Amino acid sequence: MNTISILSRRDSVEISSIIRKLAYEGSDVVAKKAIIALGSIGNKYSEDALTQLTKELPKGDRLDSAKKQLKYQHCLHI
Repeated sequence: MNTISILSRRDSVEISSIIRKLAYEGSDVVAKKAIIALGSIGNKYSEDALTQLTKELPKGDRLDSAKKQLKYQHCLHI
């Protein structure tokens, strides 16, 4: 039920912000899923969150994943 509630609000800045925080602060598994979720949402707020992550994350898998998802979103908007 919580998942349905979150999905219904995926176009809000608040949800993208919460998911961005999970991508930054969560375990590696949680971060990976959060970054994929931001890429899947595909709106301005999730794109902004991914952009912010690419500026904040240290080098490593999370940063690489965030860049990949951001690139994917740019391809969707072309």
